[in-house]
Amino acid sequence: MLLIPLSLFAMPESGELVTQRGSVDDDYYAAGGPSDINAQVSGDVVVAGGELFIGHHISGDVIAAGGSINLRGDIQDDVRVAGGDILIDANIGDDLIASGGRINVSSNSAVAGEAWLAGGDVNVAGKVNHDVHIGAGSVRISGFVHGDVTIEAGEIHILEGAVIEGNLHYRSPDEAMIHTDAKISGDVIYEPVSYT
Repeated sequence: MLLIPLSLFAMPESGELVTQRGSVDDDYYAAGGPSDINAQVSGDVVVAGGELFIGHHISGDVIAAGGSINLRGDIQDDVRVAGGDILIDANIGDDLIASGGRINVSSNSAVAGEAWLAGGDVNVAGKVNHDVHIGAGSVRISGFVHGDVTIEAGEIHILEGAVIEGNLHYRSPDEAMIHTDAKISGDVIYEPVSYT
């Protein structure tokens, strides 16, 4: 979906700076440089730009591509984002799909569905109610995952305070650094790989 040109949509907002406040009683489309969408949207939000700030209350999906993406507030359905620097600081009603240079799922975040994350550096400090799938250069998990965690990464840290209620299955050149106070209820399965 992120590859569909936004020019195919009738966009209410475009330009060097896009700002939206108040409420939108339909889907919302925008493209431009910096975009600050802090509104109550009854449908989906589809946006592309340099710096994206998206938040407040969105009843549908969020689909976004940008240099940096800051997602906050409540999103009732799926989130699909791609960018250089992605901060998820939101409650997401269904699945999260994110691809970027750096992805940070903050400790204030909650994902009701599954999470698929691909990036250079991935940090999961929030709560995910189902499975988490990660492909990255380096991964840090300090949050709460109700399902299984599957990782392929060069460097993996399961930090103090992390809770994984399912299995941890990972592929990496080296064994993961798992803090003694991290809690993993299921099996830990390590598959060594070589990236040479």
